[in-house]
Amino acid sequence: MRLFHYDVNSLYPSNMYFNLMSVAEPIYFEGDISKYQENAFGFLFSFVYCPNNLNNPLLQNRLKIDNSRKTVTSVGSWTDT
Repeated sequence: MRLFHYDVNSLYPSNMYFNLMSVAEPIYFEGDISKYQENAFGFLFSFVYCPNNLNNPLLQNRLKIDNSRKTVTSVGSWTDT
């Protein structure tokens, strides 16, 4: 039997080595980021609204509940990065 083994832990450093990562001073903006930079990439502090009528919400949050970390899919509104 022939087996293949993939080292998944090394994907992040190799990706950082072979691909460009933008590093610059942060800029503040409101509205559509594509007006400032067409191919924008980065981390955004955002207001998120997820309708209450969704049966299967997609956005996941990692929360600390009772001294443990839990992943939940929320509805409603919140701010996050």
